[in-house]
Amino acid sequence: MGKVFIKTFLTAAMIAAAAQAFAGSNAKQNPPRIVMIVAPKDFTDQEYFDPRAVFEKAGARVKVASTSTQTAVGHNLAKVEIDLAIAEIGIDQIDAIVVVGGMGAVTYLMNDERLRNLLVAANKSNKVVSAICIAPAVLARAGILRNREATCYADKTIIGVLEMNGAAYLDKNVVVSGNIVTGNGPHAAKAFASRVLEELGKS
Repeated sequence: MGKVFIKTFLTAAMIAAAAQAFAGSNAKQNPPRIVMIVAPKDFTDQEYFDPRAVFEKAGARVKVASTSTQTAVGHNLAKVEIDLAIAEIGIDQIDAIVVVGGMGAVTYLMNDERLRNLLVAANKSNKVVSAICIAPAVLARAGILRNREATCYADKTIIGVLEMNGAAYLDKNVVVSGNIVTGNGPHAAKAFASRVLEELGKS
């Protein structure tokens, strides 16, 4: 019980410190604009709700996008209203992209040409580009993980997608490589979000 308490306390402290540092470094700037990409079905609920809570606590402006503007439904049947379709996202209107994991990321997002083009453009513009769990495979298929370190859900198939597209897989909760942040699953969702904020604070 003691170890669990200490681990929880340290994680909470890390997130709070990241949010405070981020808020301080951006006090005189406009709040960052983060777009979270979810699959229309079967996204991982926790990987959406936990990061969004961290982002909004830090004062970020969060929009949610998907392949259409219809309500998205998560693995656990949570419903999320969509603000705009992926095709409507302007690269000059965002500071960071967060691709949420879950099997829907493979089914609906991995081969979406509009999302692929957006990710490539965001990477070229040095925006913060991030993905968690299965979703780093979406970044890999877009070609933006080549010669980068990254993590993902510890599944051989997903790891294989990363490696076949030139990424160096690391068995870590969160990995930052340049402007790209990756996380390996729901348990890392808050720490992942705090690292996204940290990278935004550097830009």
